[in-house]
Amino acid sequence: MASISANAIVLEPLTKDNYDNWSCLVRNYLEGHDLWGVVTSVSKMGVGSKEEVEAWNKVNAKVLHIIQLACGSENLAHIRGFHTAKEAWNYFSALYGSELKAETDIEQGT
Repeated sequence: MASISANAIVLEPLTKDNYDNWSCLVRNYLEGHDLWGVVTSVSKMGVGSKEEVEAWNKVNAKVLHIIQLACGSENLAHIRGFHTAKEAWNYFSALYGSELKAETDIEQGT
């Protein structure tokens, strides 16, 4: 099995300032290796035949490892206990994502 270097996936480890570029590079890497579906699909952990579950677990572990390698040592501490790639991806998206989010405590003019 070929080794995966974080340098082959991203230009620099994840920070709050480079999330948009980082996520684009990781997503394209995963899509190019036909692995992105693990991040976007509903978890199949424990669902299906023994062979299907084992196959999903293997692919999930691979994708989670890629995200762990690409996120850098400081961010690894945040996701060390996660068991799915989707959990890790969603965590970083919520933490660093630049999409505008409505704040629940903002007063609205009447």
